[in-house]
Amino acid sequence: MKSTINIKPLVLLHGWGATPAIWQPLIAAIKQRQPERLIITPTLTCYDPQETSFIPKLIADLDLPLDAHWLGWSLGGNLMLEITYYLQNLPKSATVIESTTIIKSTIQAPSSLTLLASNPSFQQRTDWRYGMPVDVLSHFQTAFSQEPEKTLKRFQGLQMQGEPDIRETRRLLNHLMRNRANPSERSANVLALSDVQALANGLTALSTLDQRAYCQLQCPTLWLFAEHDPLVPVDISQHLAAPSEVLSNAGHLPMLSQPKYLADKILQRLCHIENMLTLETSAQGEIKANIDKIKTNIEAKDRNKQKVANAFSKAAPHYDQQAKAQKRIAQKLLNLCPTSANHILDIGCGTGYWTRRLRDHCHAQSAIGLDLSEGMLAFADQQADNDNIHWLCADAEQLPDTIKGLDLIFSSLAIQWCHNHHALFQSLFNALKAGGKAYIATLLPGTLAELEHSWAQADDKKHINDFTCQEALLESARQTGFKVEQAEHYCEQVYYPDLRQVIDSIKGIGAHYQEGELGLTGRQSIIHFKKAYESFRSEQGLPVSYQVLILTISKPNNMGLLS
Repeated sequence: MKSTINIKPLVLLHGWGATPAIWQPLIAAIKQRQPERLIITPTLTCYDPQETSFIPKLIADLDLPLDAHWLGWSLGGNLMLEITYYLQNLPKSATVIESTTIIKSTIQAPSSLTLLASNPSFQQRTDWRYGMPVDVLSHFQTAFSQEPEKTLKRFQGLQMQGEPDIRETRRLLNHLMRNRANPSERSANVLALSDVQALANGLTALSTLDQRAYCQLQCPTLWLFAEHDPLVPVDISQHLAAPSEVLSNAGHLPMLSQPKYLADKILQRLCHIENMLTLETSAQGEIKANIDKIKTNIEAKDRNKQKVANAFSKAAPHYDQQAKAQKRIAQKLLNLCPTSANHILDIGCGTGYWTRRLRDHCHAQSAIGLDLSEGMLAFADQQADNDNIHWLCADAEQLPDTIKGLDLIFSSLAIQWCHNHHALFQSLFNALKAGGKAYIATLLPGTLAELEHSWAQADDKKHINDFTCQEALLESARQTGFKVEQAEHYCEQVYYPDLRQVIDSIKGIGAHYQEGELGLTGRQSIIHFKKAYESFRSEQGLPVSYQVLILTISKPNNMGLLS
Protein backbone atom coordinates (compact mmCIF):
# COMPACT_ATOMS: atom_id res chain seq x y z
CA MET A 1 0.00 0.00 0.00
CA LYS A 2 1.35 3.42 -0.91
CA SER A 3 2.35 5.52 2.12
CA THR A 4 0.31 8.65 2.76
CA ILE A 5 2.81 10.09 5.24
CA ASN A 6 3.59 13.74 4.53
CA ILE A 7 7.39 14.05 4.59
CA LYS A 8 8.18 17.61 5.59
CA PRO A 9 11.35 19.58 4.80
CA LEU A 10 14.19 19.67 7.31
CA VAL A 11 15.84 23.03 8.01
CA LEU A 12 19.41 22.93 9.38
CA LEU A 13 20.79 26.13 10.92
CA HIS A 14 24.51 26.22 11.76
CA GLY A 15 26.12 27.84 14.79
CA TRP A 16 28.71 30.51 15.54
CA GLY A 17 31.86 30.51 13.41
CA ALA A 18 30.53 28.04 10.85
CA THR A 19 28.75 28.04 7.48
CA PRO A 20 26.05 25.80 5.97
CA ALA A 21 28.88 23.64 4.59
CA ILE A 22 29.29 22.08 8.01
CA TRP A 23 26.11 20.08 7.40
CA GLN A 24 27.39 18.26 4.30
CA PRO A 25 28.32 14.94 6.02
CA LEU A 26 24.98 14.85 7.85
CA ILE A 27 23.02 15.71 4.69
CA ALA A 28 24.77 12.88 2.83
CA ALA A 29 23.84 10.44 5.61
CA ILE A 30 20.21 11.59 5.64
CA LYS A 31 19.90 11.43 1.85
CA GLN A 32 21.31 7.92 1.86
CA ARG A 33 18.48 6.85 4.16
CA GLN A 34 15.70 9.12 2.92
CA PRO A 35 16.51 10.73 -0.45
CA GLU A 36 13.05 12.24 -0.87
CA ARG A 37 13.34 14.59 2.12
CA LEU A 38 14.05 18.22 1.20
CA ILE A 39 16.84 19.75 3.28
CA ILE A 40 17.25 23.52 3.61
CA THR A 41 20.46 25.09 4.98
CA PRO A 42 20.14 28.87 5.39
CA THR A 43 23.17 31.03 6.14
CA LEU A 44 23.11 32.58 9.57
CA THR A 45 23.65 36.34 9.62
CA CYS A 46 23.30 37.42 13.23
CA TYR A 47 22.03 40.88 14.18
CA ASP A 48 22.64 42.73 17.42
CA PRO A 49 20.35 40.98 19.95
CA GLN A 50 20.05 44.20 21.95
CA GLU A 51 18.12 45.85 19.13
CA THR A 52 14.33 45.70 19.40
CA SER A 53 14.10 44.53 15.79
CA PHE A 54 16.59 41.69 16.34
CA ILE A 55 14.16 38.79 15.90
CA PRO A 56 11.99 40.35 13.13
CA LYS A 57 15.15 41.03 11.11
CA LEU A 58 16.36 37.48 11.70
CA ILE A 59 13.02 36.05 10.60
CA ALA A 60 13.03 38.12 7.43
CA ASP A 61 16.66 37.20 6.68
CA LEU A 62 16.38 33.44 7.26
CA ASP A 63 12.89 33.04 5.73
CA LEU A 64 12.37 29.72 7.52
CA PRO A 65 9.34 27.67 6.37
CA LEU A 66 6.97 26.95 9.24
CA ASP A 67 5.59 23.74 7.74
CA ALA A 68 8.93 22.03 8.31
CA HIS A 69 11.16 20.51 10.96
CA TRP A 70 13.78 22.86 12.40
CA LEU A 71 17.15 21.70 13.71
CA GLY A 72 19.62 24.22 15.05
CA TRP A 73 23.15 23.53 16.22
CA SER A 74 24.76 25.53 19.06
CA LEU A 75 23.89 29.23 18.56
CA GLY A 76 21.70 28.23 15.59
CA GLY A 77 19.54 26.23 18.01
CA ASN A 78 19.20 29.20 20.35
CA LEU A 79 18.13 31.46 17.52
CA MET A 80 15.58 28.94 16.26
CA LEU A 81 14.23 28.68 19.79
CA GLU A 82 14.07 32.48 20.04
CA ILE A 83 12.16 32.67 16.74
CA THR A 84 9.74 29.90 17.75
CA TYR A 85 8.99 31.56 21.07
CA TYR A 86 8.53 34.93 19.35
CA LEU A 87 6.17 33.57 16.69
CA GLN A 88 3.91 31.67 19.03
CA ASN A 89 3.41 34.81 21.14
CA LEU A 90 2.60 37.07 18.20
CA PRO A 91 -1.04 38.11 17.78
CA LYS A 92 -2.75 36.53 14.78
CA SER A 93 -2.32 39.52 12.48
CA ALA A 94 0.08 40.82 9.84
CA THR A 95 3.38 42.14 11.13
CA VAL A 96 5.40 44.44 8.88
CA ILE A 97 9.17 44.04 9.06
CA GLU A 98 10.86 46.71 6.95
CA SER A 99 9.94 45.69 3.40
CA THR A 100 8.86 42.19 4.42
CA THR A 101 5.39 41.29 5.66
CA ILE A 102 4.93 38.21 7.80
CA ILE A 103 1.36 37.00 7.69
CA LYS A 104 0.38 35.01 10.75
CA SER A 105 -1.59 31.90 9.93
CA THR A 106 -3.09 29.09 11.95
CA ILE A 107 0.43 27.63 12.11
CA GLN A 108 2.12 29.20 15.13
CA ALA A 109 5.31 27.15 15.20
CA PRO A 110 7.41 24.73 13.10
CA SER A 111 6.42 21.07 12.86
CA SER A 112 9.16 20.23 15.35
CA LEU A 113 12.22 21.82 16.92
CA THR A 114 15.52 20.07 17.69
CA LEU A 115 18.24 21.90 19.61
CA LEU A 116 21.62 20.25 19.02
CA ALA A 117 24.48 21.08 21.43
CA SER A 118 22.71 24.27 22.53
CA ASN A 119 22.61 25.79 26.00
CA PRO A 120 19.59 27.73 27.30
CA SER A 121 22.13 30.15 28.79
CA PHE A 122 25.67 29.96 27.38
CA GLN A 123 26.81 32.42 30.03
CA GLN A 124 26.96 31.52 33.71
CA ARG A 125 24.51 33.30 36.00
CA THR A 126 24.01 33.43 39.74
CA ASP A 127 21.51 30.56 39.53
CA TRP A 128 23.02 28.79 36.50
CA ARG A 129 26.46 27.19 36.66
CA TYR A 130 26.24 25.32 33.36
CA GLY A 131 27.54 28.13 31.18
CA MET A 132 30.80 29.88 30.41
CA PRO A 133 32.14 32.20 33.17
CA VAL A 134 31.38 35.85 32.47
CA ASP A 135 35.05 36.91 32.48
CA VAL A 136 36.05 34.10 30.11
CA LEU A 137 33.33 34.98 27.61
CA SER A 138 34.15 38.69 27.90
CA HIS A 139 37.85 37.98 27.27
CA PHE A 140 36.91 35.89 24.22
CA GLN A 141 34.82 38.78 22.82
CA THR A 142 37.72 41.19 23.32
CA ALA A 143 40.16 38.79 21.65
CA PHE A 144 37.82 38.39 18.68
CA SER A 145 37.49 42.16 18.23
CA GLN A 146 41.30 42.43 18.10
CA GLU A 147 42.23 39.27 16.17
CA PRO A 148 39.09 37.77 14.61
CA GLU A 149 40.81 35.18 12.37
CA LYS A 150 43.10 33.90 15.11
CA THR A 151 40.30 33.77 17.68
CA LEU A 152 37.97 31.97 15.29
CA LYS A 153 40.62 29.37 14.55
CA ARG A 154 41.24 28.85 18.26
CA PHE A 155 37.49 28.36 18.79
CA GLN A 156 37.29 25.78 16.00
CA GLY A 157 40.10 23.87 17.69
CA LEU A 158 38.24 23.94 21.00
CA GLN A 159 35.09 22.52 19.40
CA MET A 160 36.97 19.39 18.31
CA GLN A 161 37.88 18.40 21.86
CA GLY A 162 35.84 15.39 22.95
CA GLU A 163 35.42 13.94 19.46
CA PRO A 164 36.48 10.27 19.10
CA ASP A 165 38.90 11.10 16.23
CA ILE A 166 40.14 14.67 16.62
CA ARG A 167 42.57 14.46 13.69
CA GLU A 168 39.89 13.35 11.22
CA THR A 169 37.41 15.88 12.60
CA ARG A 170 39.99 18.69 12.17
CA ARG A 171 40.73 17.61 8.61
CA LEU A 172 37.04 17.54 7.71
CA LEU A 173 36.28 20.85 9.43
CA ASN A 174 39.19 22.62 7.70
CA HIS A 175 38.06 21.25 4.35
CA LEU A 176 34.44 22.36 4.81
CA MET A 177 35.31 25.80 6.23
CA ARG A 178 38.05 26.57 3.68
CA ASN A 179 35.78 28.57 1.41
CA ARG A 180 33.55 30.91 3.41
CA ALA A 181 31.34 33.18 1.32
CA ASN A 182 32.85 34.37 -1.95
CA PRO A 183 36.36 32.89 -2.23
CA SER A 184 36.83 34.43 -5.69
CA GLU A 185 36.61 37.91 -4.17
CA ARG A 186 39.04 37.47 -1.24
CA SER A 187 41.51 35.16 0.37
CA ALA A 188 40.01 32.19 2.15
CA ASN A 189 41.97 33.23 5.26
CA VAL A 190 40.49 36.71 5.48
CA LEU A 191 37.11 37.48 7.00
CA ALA A 192 35.01 40.19 5.38
CA LEU A 193 33.95 43.11 7.58
CA SER A 194 30.33 41.94 7.33
CA ASP A 195 31.38 38.51 8.62
CA VAL A 196 33.28 40.06 11.53
CA GLN A 197 30.26 42.17 12.53
CA ALA A 198 27.86 39.22 12.26
CA LEU A 199 30.19 37.02 14.35
CA ALA A 200 30.57 39.80 16.96
CA ASN A 201 26.78 40.03 17.15
CA GLY A 202 26.67 36.26 17.56
CA LEU A 203 28.99 36.47 20.56
CA THR A 204 26.73 39.14 22.06
CA ALA A 205 23.77 36.82 21.56
CA LEU A 206 25.64 33.98 23.29
CA SER A 207 26.29 36.19 26.30
CA THR A 208 22.85 37.80 26.58
CA LEU A 209 20.29 35.14 25.60
CA ASP A 210 18.70 33.46 28.61
CA GLN A 211 16.07 31.01 27.40
CA ARG A 212 15.53 29.00 30.57
CA ALA A 213 11.96 30.30 30.80
CA TYR A 214 11.06 29.17 27.27
CA CYS A 215 8.87 26.17 28.01
CA GLN A 216 5.44 25.07 26.75
CA LEU A 217 6.26 25.59 23.08
CA GLN A 218 3.57 24.82 20.54
CA CYS A 219 5.63 22.17 18.76
CA PRO A 220 7.47 18.97 19.75
CA THR A 221 10.83 20.09 21.13
CA LEU A 222 13.93 18.02 21.87
CA TRP A 223 17.31 19.01 23.32
CA LEU A 224 20.16 16.85 21.97
CA PHE A 225 23.38 16.90 23.97
CA ALA A 226 26.72 15.18 23.32
CA GLU A 227 28.42 13.04 25.95
CA HIS A 228 31.86 14.66 25.63
CA ASP A 229 30.90 18.19 24.54
CA PRO A 230 33.58 20.64 25.83
CA LEU A 231 31.30 23.67 25.43
CA VAL A 232 27.86 22.48 26.58
CA PRO A 233 27.86 20.40 29.79
CA VAL A 234 25.88 17.21 29.34
CA ASP A 235 24.56 17.62 32.91
CA ILE A 236 22.09 20.19 31.54
CA SER A 237 20.02 17.26 30.26
CA GLN A 238 19.18 16.34 33.85
CA HIS A 239 17.75 19.78 34.65
CA LEU A 240 15.49 20.56 31.71
CA ALA A 241 11.74 20.22 32.00
CA ALA A 242 11.64 19.61 28.22
CA PRO A 243 12.58 16.21 26.69
CA SER A 244 16.28 15.65 26.07
CA GLU A 245 18.65 12.92 24.85
CA VAL A 246 22.39 12.42 25.04
CA LEU A 247 24.49 11.36 22.04
CA SER A 248 27.03 8.85 23.29
CA ASN A 249 30.75 9.12 22.46
CA ALA A 250 30.34 12.48 20.70
CA GLY A 251 31.57 16.05 21.18
CA HIS A 252 30.36 19.44 19.98
CA LEU A 253 30.58 18.43 16.29
CA PRO A 254 28.51 15.23 15.96
CA MET A 255 27.47 16.19 12.41
CA LEU A 256 31.14 15.71 11.45
CA SER A 257 32.32 12.95 13.77
CA GLN A 258 29.19 10.75 13.75
CA PRO A 259 26.92 11.83 10.88
CA LYS A 260 25.31 8.39 10.39
CA TYR A 261 24.52 8.00 14.09
CA LEU A 262 23.07 11.52 14.21
CA ALA A 263 21.07 10.98 10.99
CA ASP A 264 19.48 7.84 12.45
CA LYS A 265 18.50 9.72 15.62
CA ILE A 266 17.02 12.62 13.68
CA LEU A 267 15.09 10.58 11.13
CA GLN A 268 13.69 8.25 13.75
CA ARG A 269 12.22 11.24 15.56
CA LEU A 270 10.96 13.02 12.45
CA CYS A 271 9.26 9.89 11.12
CA HIS A 272 7.54 9.36 14.45
CA ILE A 273 6.26 12.94 14.47
CA GLU A 274 5.08 12.67 10.86
CA ASN A 275 3.31 9.39 11.57
CA MET A 276 1.44 11.08 14.41
CA LEU A 277 0.58 14.05 12.20
CA THR A 278 -0.71 11.67 9.53
CA LEU A 279 -2.95 9.96 12.05
CA GLU A 280 -4.25 13.33 13.20
CA THR A 281 -4.91 14.41 9.62
CA SER A 282 -6.81 11.21 8.85
CA ALA A 283 -9.02 11.92 11.83
CA GLN A 284 -9.87 15.43 10.67
CA GLY A 285 -13.03 14.29 8.89
CA GLU A 286 -14.40 12.73 12.03
CA ILE A 287 -13.34 15.70 14.13
CA LYS A 288 -15.01 18.12 11.73
CA ALA A 289 -18.22 16.11 11.81
CA ASN A 290 -18.28 16.37 15.60
CA ILE A 291 -17.49 20.10 15.92
CA ASP A 292 -21.10 21.10 16.49
CA LYS A 293 -21.51 18.36 19.07
CA ILE A 294 -18.35 19.48 20.88
CA LYS A 295 -19.52 23.10 20.90
CA THR A 296 -22.87 22.01 22.30
CA ASN A 297 -21.15 20.04 25.04
CA ILE A 298 -18.93 23.00 25.95
CA GLU A 299 -21.92 25.30 26.18
CA ALA A 300 -23.74 22.74 28.32
CA LYS A 301 -20.75 22.42 30.64
CA ASP A 302 -20.60 26.21 31.02
CA ARG A 303 -24.28 26.21 31.97
CA ASN A 304 -23.61 23.39 34.40
CA LYS A 305 -20.81 25.42 36.02
CA GLN A 306 -23.21 28.29 36.59
CA LYS A 307 -25.78 25.93 38.10
CA VAL A 308 -23.09 24.55 40.40
CA ALA A 309 -22.17 28.09 41.42
CA ASN A 310 -25.82 28.89 42.13
CA ALA A 311 -26.18 25.73 44.22
CA PHE A 312 -23.17 26.66 46.33
CA SER A 313 -24.45 30.22 46.71
CA LYS A 314 -27.64 28.90 48.30
CA ALA A 315 -25.62 26.64 50.59
CA ALA A 316 -23.29 29.39 51.84
CA PRO A 317 -25.00 30.19 55.21
CA HIS A 318 -24.90 26.58 56.47
CA TYR A 319 -22.00 25.16 54.44
CA ASP A 320 -19.44 25.06 57.26
CA GLN A 321 -21.85 23.25 59.58
CA GLN A 322 -22.62 20.53 57.04
CA ALA A 323 -19.14 20.04 55.53
CA LYS A 324 -17.78 17.35 57.87
CA ALA A 325 -15.81 15.37 55.29
CA GLN A 326 -14.73 18.56 53.56
CA LYS A 327 -13.21 19.88 56.80
CA ARG A 328 -11.21 16.71 57.38
CA ILE A 329 -9.88 16.73 53.84
CA ALA A 330 -9.01 20.43 53.90
CA GLN A 331 -7.21 20.05 57.23
CA LYS A 332 -5.17 17.16 55.85
CA LEU A 333 -4.23 19.35 52.87
CA LEU A 334 -3.41 22.35 55.05
CA ASN A 335 -1.03 20.24 57.14
CA LEU A 336 1.08 19.68 54.01
CA CYS A 337 1.50 23.38 53.30
CA PRO A 338 4.66 25.21 54.39
CA THR A 339 4.49 27.70 57.25
CA SER A 340 6.05 30.42 55.13
CA ALA A 341 4.55 31.66 51.85
CA ASN A 342 4.13 35.35 51.07
CA HIS A 343 1.53 35.36 48.29
CA ILE A 344 -1.13 32.66 48.23
CA LEU A 345 -4.33 31.75 46.40
CA ASP A 346 -7.22 29.61 47.62
CA ILE A 347 -9.18 28.21 44.66
CA GLY A 348 -12.73 27.25 45.56
CA CYS A 349 -12.49 29.27 48.76
CA GLY A 350 -16.23 29.04 49.50
CA THR A 351 -17.03 30.81 52.77
CA GLY A 352 -13.38 31.76 53.28
CA TYR A 353 -13.04 29.48 56.32
CA TRP A 354 -9.90 27.80 54.98
CA THR A 355 -8.57 30.93 53.27
CA ARG A 356 -8.20 32.58 56.66
CA ARG A 357 -6.60 29.50 58.17
CA LEU A 358 -4.27 29.14 55.20
CA ARG A 359 -3.21 32.80 55.52
CA ASP A 360 -2.41 32.32 59.21
CA HIS A 361 -0.69 28.96 58.67
CA CYS A 362 1.59 30.37 55.94
CA HIS A 363 2.04 33.79 57.60
CA ALA A 364 1.14 35.22 54.19
CA GLN A 365 1.49 38.88 53.29
CA SER A 366 -1.44 38.65 50.89
CA ALA A 367 -4.11 36.07 50.11
CA ILE A 368 -6.69 35.71 47.36
CA GLY A 369 -9.88 33.76 47.94
CA LEU A 370 -11.28 32.75 44.56
CA ASP A 371 -14.61 31.10 43.86
CA LEU A 372 -17.12 30.78 41.05
CA SER A 373 -20.01 31.37 43.47
CA GLU A 374 -20.83 35.03 44.13
CA GLY A 375 -23.03 33.97 47.05
CA MET A 376 -20.14 32.20 48.75
CA LEU A 377 -17.85 35.20 48.24
CA ALA A 378 -20.46 37.62 49.59
CA PHE A 379 -20.79 35.46 52.70
CA ALA A 380 -16.98 35.29 53.05
CA ASP A 381 -16.69 39.07 52.75
CA GLN A 382 -19.22 39.58 55.57
CA GLN A 383 -17.17 37.56 58.05
CA ALA A 384 -14.66 39.03 60.47
CA ASP A 385 -10.90 38.75 60.16
CA ASN A 386 -10.47 39.46 56.46
CA ASP A 387 -7.13 41.21 56.81
CA ASN A 388 -4.84 40.88 53.76
CA ILE A 389 -7.48 38.83 51.91
CA HIS A 390 -8.96 39.81 48.55
CA TRP A 391 -12.11 37.98 47.41
CA LEU A 392 -12.40 37.31 43.67
CA CYS A 393 -15.13 35.74 41.55
CA ALA A 394 -13.42 33.91 38.67
CA ASP A 395 -13.04 30.57 36.92
CA ALA A 396 -9.98 28.48 37.89
CA GLU A 397 -9.59 27.43 34.24
CA GLN A 398 -9.15 31.09 33.24
CA LEU A 399 -7.38 32.91 36.04
CA PRO A 400 -6.93 36.65 35.39
CA ASP A 401 -3.53 37.62 33.99
CA THR A 402 -3.04 39.87 37.00
CA ILE A 403 -2.71 36.80 39.24
CA LYS A 404 0.95 35.86 38.93
CA GLY A 405 4.09 35.39 40.98
CA LEU A 406 2.30 33.30 43.62
CA ASP A 407 4.26 31.27 46.14
CA LEU A 408 1.44 28.82 46.84
CA ILE A 409 -1.93 27.72 45.49
CA PHE A 410 -4.36 25.82 47.74
CA SER A 411 -7.49 24.11 46.44
CA SER A 412 -9.61 21.71 48.45
CA LEU A 413 -12.47 19.95 46.67
CA ALA A 414 -12.94 22.47 43.88
CA ILE A 415 -11.23 21.29 40.70
CA GLN A 416 -13.61 18.31 40.30
CA TRP A 417 -16.03 20.89 38.92
CA CYS A 418 -13.56 21.83 36.16
CA HIS A 419 -14.00 20.29 32.72
CA ASN A 420 -10.79 21.26 30.92
CA HIS A 421 -7.97 20.07 33.16
CA HIS A 422 -5.24 21.07 30.71
CA ALA A 423 -6.55 24.65 30.80
CA LEU A 424 -6.79 24.44 34.59
CA PHE A 425 -3.19 23.31 35.13
CA GLN A 426 -1.90 25.78 32.55
CA SER A 427 -3.71 28.54 34.42
CA LEU A 428 -2.15 27.43 37.73
CA PHE A 429 1.28 27.12 36.09
CA ASN A 430 1.09 30.70 34.79
CA ALA A 431 -0.01 32.05 38.17
CA LEU A 432 2.81 30.47 40.18
CA LYS A 433 6.32 31.83 40.35
CA ALA A 434 9.25 29.56 39.55
CA GLY A 435 9.58 27.10 42.41
CA GLY A 436 6.00 27.74 43.56
CA LYS A 437 3.76 24.86 44.55
CA ALA A 438 0.08 23.91 44.33
CA TYR A 439 -1.59 21.77 46.99
CA ILE A 440 -4.78 20.20 45.67
CA ALA A 441 -7.44 17.90 47.06
CA THR A 442 -9.99 16.63 44.56
CA LEU A 443 -12.45 13.78 44.12
CA LEU A 444 -11.95 10.64 42.04
CA PRO A 445 -14.33 8.07 40.49
CA GLY A 446 -16.06 6.06 43.23
CA THR A 447 -17.07 9.16 45.18
CA LEU A 448 -20.64 8.87 46.53
CA ALA A 449 -20.59 5.23 45.43
CA GLU A 450 -23.36 4.30 47.90
CA LEU A 451 -25.58 7.02 46.51
CA GLU A 452 -24.87 6.05 42.91
CA HIS A 453 -25.53 2.35 43.59
CA SER A 454 -28.80 3.11 45.36
CA TRP A 455 -30.11 5.36 42.57
CA ALA A 456 -29.23 2.62 40.08
CA GLN A 457 -31.61 0.26 41.90
CA ALA A 458 -34.39 2.81 41.61
CA ASP A 459 -34.16 4.06 38.01
CA ASP A 460 -31.80 4.42 35.07
CA LYS A 461 -31.25 8.18 35.34
CA LYS A 462 -27.91 9.89 36.00
CA HIS A 463 -27.65 11.32 39.51
CA ILE A 464 -23.92 11.50 40.24
CA ASN A 465 -21.35 13.65 38.48
CA ASP A 466 -18.52 12.02 36.57
CA PHE A 467 -15.10 12.39 38.19
CA THR A 468 -11.79 12.42 36.33
CA CYS A 469 -9.43 9.54 37.08
CA GLN A 470 -6.10 10.05 38.83
CA GLU A 471 -3.98 9.05 35.81
CA ALA A 472 -5.62 11.68 33.58
CA LEU A 473 -5.13 14.42 36.17
CA LEU A 474 -1.46 13.59 36.69
CA GLU A 475 -0.83 13.43 32.95
CA SER A 476 -2.43 16.86 32.44
CA ALA A 477 -0.28 18.31 35.21
CA ARG A 478 2.92 16.83 33.76
CA GLN A 479 2.13 17.92 30.21
CA THR A 480 1.70 21.46 31.48
CA GLY A 481 5.21 21.40 32.94
CA PHE A 482 4.51 20.62 36.59
CA LYS A 483 6.59 18.20 38.62
CA VAL A 484 4.35 15.83 40.59
CA GLU A 485 5.81 15.62 44.10
CA GLN A 486 3.00 13.73 45.84
CA ALA A 487 -0.14 11.89 44.75
CA GLU A 488 -2.02 10.15 47.58
CA HIS A 489 -5.35 8.41 47.05
CA TYR A 490 -7.51 7.48 50.04
CA CYS A 491 -11.16 7.08 51.01
CA GLU A 492 -12.81 9.54 53.40
CA GLN A 493 -16.05 8.24 54.93
CA VAL A 494 -18.66 10.04 57.01
CA TYR A 495 -21.56 8.29 58.74
CA TYR A 496 -25.10 9.54 59.39
CA PRO A 497 -27.94 8.03 61.42
CA ASP A 498 -30.54 8.16 58.66
CA LEU A 499 -30.99 8.72 54.94
CA ARG A 500 -32.48 12.18 55.40
CA GLN A 501 -29.24 13.42 56.99
CA VAL A 502 -27.24 11.77 54.21
CA ILE A 503 -29.16 13.73 51.59
CA ASP A 504 -29.09 16.93 53.64
CA SER A 505 -25.30 16.68 54.06
CA ILE A 506 -24.83 16.57 50.30
CA LYS A 507 -27.37 19.32 49.63
CA GLY A 508 -25.97 21.38 52.47
CA ILE A 509 -22.58 21.72 50.81
CA GLY A 510 -24.06 22.73 47.46
CA ALA A 511 -23.03 19.50 45.74
CA HIS A 512 -26.51 18.22 44.99
CA TYR A 513 -26.45 19.34 41.37
CA GLN A 514 -25.69 16.55 38.90
CA GLU A 515 -25.42 16.55 35.13
CA GLY A 516 -28.28 15.02 33.20
CA GLU A 517 -31.84 14.48 34.38
CA LEU A 518 -32.65 15.13 38.01
CA GLY A 519 -35.12 13.81 40.51
CA LEU A 520 -37.14 10.68 41.07
CA THR A 521 -40.69 10.30 39.91
CA GLY A 522 -42.87 7.69 41.46
CA ARG A 523 -43.26 6.45 44.98
CA GLN A 524 -42.05 2.97 44.09
CA SER A 525 -38.72 4.32 42.89
CA ILE A 526 -38.18 6.13 46.18
CA ILE A 527 -38.87 2.95 48.12
CA HIS A 528 -36.29 1.05 46.03
CA PHE A 529 -33.76 3.82 46.56
CA LYS A 530 -34.17 3.86 50.35
CA LYS A 531 -34.00 0.08 50.60
CA ALA A 532 -30.83 -0.05 48.50
CA TYR A 533 -29.08 2.60 50.61
CA GLU A 534 -30.05 0.88 53.85
CA SER A 535 -28.07 -2.16 52.69
CA PHE A 536 -24.89 -0.13 53.37
CA ARG A 537 -25.74 0.49 57.04
CA SER A 538 -23.18 -0.51 59.66
CA GLU A 539 -22.90 0.00 63.40
CA GLN A 540 -21.63 3.52 62.70
CA GLY A 541 -24.62 4.41 60.53
CA LEU A 542 -25.14 5.10 56.82
CA PRO A 543 -21.87 5.88 55.04
CA VAL A 544 -21.06 8.59 52.51
CA SER A 545 -17.75 7.84 50.75
CA TYR A 546 -15.41 10.31 49.11
CA GLN A 547 -12.50 8.99 47.01
CA VAL A 548 -9.88 11.69 47.57
CA LEU A 549 -6.68 12.55 45.71
CA ILE A 550 -4.16 14.70 47.59
CA LEU A 551 -1.83 16.23 45.04
CA THR A 552 1.32 18.32 45.48
CA ILE A 553 2.80 19.74 42.28
CA SER A 554 5.61 22.25 41.78
CA LYS A 555 6.60 24.64 39.02
CA PRO A 556 10.27 24.04 38.08
CA ASN A 557 12.82 26.56 39.25
CA ASN A 558 13.99 29.04 36.59
CA MET A 559 10.65 28.46 34.81
CA GLY A 560 11.91 25.88 32.35
CA LEU A 561 14.27 23.99 34.64
CA LEU A 562 13.97 21.62 37.54
CA SER A 563 16.95 22.91 39.52
